[in-house]
Amino acid sequence: MAGLAAVRGPGVIVTIHDNPKLPPYETDPDVISDYLVHDTDILPVVNELFSSGAEAISVNKERLIATSSIRCVGATVLINSVHVQSPFLIRAIGDPDVLEGTLKMRGGAAEDLFLLDMITVTKVKDMVVPAYTGSTLLKFARPAEATEKGRVRLR
Repeated sequence: MAGLAAVRGPGVIVTIHDNPKLPPYETDPDVISDYLVHDTDILPVVNELFSSGAEAISVNKERLIATSSIRCVGATVLINSVHVQSPFLIRAIGDPDVLEGTLKMRGGAAEDLFLLDMITVTKVKDMVVPAYTGSTLLKFARPAEATEKGRVRLR
């Protein structure tokens, strides 16, 4: 559950890639940006997968855990503080039919990506999602004290 071990099982492989329809003569950076994958494209897809029952998810071999972040930095996306680029290969372990159906539903998180030919979803019977390999050290959090009845004291 913590994501510190590789896991295997059925699920979906979602590929999100830059829009192939970028006009070759386009030079306006704002227009070009609209054809590229951003964190705001990846994060809703990942959230949709988690909310539909995915038990383990990785993006370009970076396992997502409770402290993971997905954010744009220049021309790349940082996932777990690792620079990754398009295409983004998302592996999600869970019920393949449910995961695929959630992503393909009308009005869902991936609808615009499908309309722009920027996403594919493939159901798989067995795959591996790698373990998280980043730091798990905490600076501020520490175990809470329990009372005699096993409840945690809140201060």
